[in-house]
Amino acid sequence: MLLTVFRKTRMHEAAEIERAHQVQKTCEAEHGPAQHTYDRVKEA
Repeated sequence: MLLTVFRKTRMHEAAEIERAHQVQKTCEAEHGPAQHTYDRVKEA
């Protein structure tokens, strides 16, 4: 049972990743390259 649930979860994740790539391509085509870079700094 666990393998079935895990397999379906991985298939769903693959679909989400593909959807995100398509949205990213659309966004890049509409807006061009980024103008700013934001970095996180780890606080001590």
